[in-house]
Amino acid sequence: MLILVGAQKFSEDGYEQHLQVNHLAPALLSLLLLPSLIRASQSRIISVNSVIHYVGFVDPNDLNFLSGKRKFSSLEGYSSSKLAQVMFNNVLSKRLPLETGISVLCLSPGVVQTNITRDLPRFIQDIYSALPYISYSPQEGCRSSVFSATDSQIQIYCEKLKTDQKSVCAFISQSCQPTNSSEEAHNVDTSNKVWEKTIELIGLPLNALERLIEGEEVPCRYGNPYQ
Repeated sequence: MLILVGAQKFSEDGYEQHLQVNHLAPALLSLLLLPSLIRASQSRIISVNSVIHYVGFVDPNDLNFLSGKRKFSSLEGYSSSKLAQVMFNNVLSKRLPLETGISVLCLSPGVVQTNITRDLPRFIQDIYSALPYISYSPQEGCRSSVFSATDSQIQIYCEKLKTDQKSVCAFISQSCQPTNSSEEAHNVDTSNKVWEKTIELIGLPLNALERLIEGEEVPCRYGNPYQ
């Protein structure tokens, strides 16, 4: 899921829209699905990310861009939310026991010809529309998603990362090849802080993952318990 708005906007829940759509919502969905994924055989949690995360910077204490320390822009909001997503999935992959059979990965579809720039200034839309020679059609852009969801190599690669004690999840490029996420995404300390802040923002207790793995009911301060 993604949104690329021009001015800074907030959701009804009070979260910056890039943060909510690109990071918080997928993170919550991943945790909600965990009990079902554990019961299934060889499940995958796949997040459609972006190469833009390479230029992102995340302040775990200011995910909403409210402190005034950083000037907000669409690029800042978008890249920050995508980096937060990679960091969250890195921790999720690390903390999920191998025996759950769940593979966690992020992927880049590349530059795809979509209407993502619809809310941006016209000159940016014109620049984006002038990229047909380096961008993918929607059909081409879905290749890494289909590959990540279906190819048997994915499970093997994700298991290898876990057995090698890597602190990152798999990242698949637009050419359907394993690649490295950004150097910042490999920051274990920041990733753990992003994880904790994310769990707090979506209303779950800090030990929610461990309790869900054990099949326990987990309370959420925003609604019904999860099980």
